[in-house]
Amino acid sequence: SNAAFHLDKKPLDMFVDLYCRQREQDSETALQLRAQILIDVHLYATCHSPLTTTKRDIDPDTRSDEISIVQRARGRQAEDLLLSDIRISTLTDIYPKIPSGYLKAKAAFILAMADEHEYKDHQG
Repeated sequence: SNAAFHLDKKPLDMFVDLYCRQREQDSETALQLRAQILIDVHLYATCHSPLTTTKRDIDPDTRSDEISIVQRARGRQAEDLLLSDIRISTLTDIYPKIPSGYLKAKAAFILAMADEHEYKDHQG
């Protein structure tokens, strides 16, 4: 049955499916849902809790391998969600269209975090 298949699917795969479906739509709801998924996947990818944004004690390499596996399986279909640089630039593009509120604040937090990370990389 189909239900069993969904239990096998990892959350990351389900997020990718949902994200790709939303990308085909142009509604404000679809845009907000895409922003939410970009944010949650970015937090997940950087070992932060998507719920509280706090840093989790997780091995970054394990997390990064997991995302790479999904990315390779999907090919170019979900690059804007699974590749960090493209994910941040996609969120940057969407950001002005997000209505004020919690989601926009969370997006701002992610973009600031990514900015700081890039700044640190250039300092070395």
